[in-house]
Amino acid sequence: MNKINLPVVGDKIEIETPKNMPEVNKKILISQILDIANENVFFISTPIIHNVYYPIPLGEVINITYSIKNSGVYIFQAKVIERKNRDNVSYMKIEKIGDIAKTQRRNFFRLEVFLNVLIDFTDSNGNTKSIQAVSKDLSGGGIRIISKKHIFTNSVVKVMIDTKPKPIIVEGKVIRCFSFINNDYDVGIIFDEIDETSRNNIVSFVFEHQRKMRKKDGFK
Repeated sequence: MNKINLPVVGDKIEIETPKNMPEVNKKILISQILDIANENVFFISTPIIHNVYYPIPLGEVINITYSIKNSGVYIFQAKVIERKNRDNVSYMKIEKIGDIAKTQRRNFFRLEVFLNVLIDFTDSNGNTKSIQAVSKDLSGGGIRIISKKHIFTNSVVKVMIDTKPKPIIVEGKVIRCFSFINNDYDVGIIFDEIDETSRNNIVSFVFEHQRKMRKKDGFK
């Protein structure tokens, strides 16, 4: 495998865990490449759930997914061969045990986060509408929002997410919209035509938000 298809230090990665692991509802965790020993051995940050470290057991086989700008999304299998804490940093050593493959579809770690969101869409009369909403959760694959207005399923929308210091703006498609409490609507939007740069921006935001929350709760 060409080295250009390998992840590099600093890359955000997503970990798909074994289905029998407890407390992992979505089976997708987020991490980062901290160091690289060689083409097969990587040091990665210990993933977190609910702002606490979640060490994966030694010997477990996991799937590692990452993206490379202007190239695509890649995946390989790895085994956890070591877990350590050093200088207030919790990390794992993993060994690549399978070939790297390019992939088109994947699941994404979904972060529960409340952010202001602006939605632009065209209504049934052909009029352009803008509505304010609040996010419930966010991932590289889509967003769930709470809106005061109904949006028809299959509507193509422009989504502006109020992330700091710069907002993330992407297009998406409404896949569900149903009545919620207090005359609100629960709206699911998928990012089916998103470019990898925008997707990476979202994944990076999710990672940094988790890191900040972990630090706020007393974890380094």
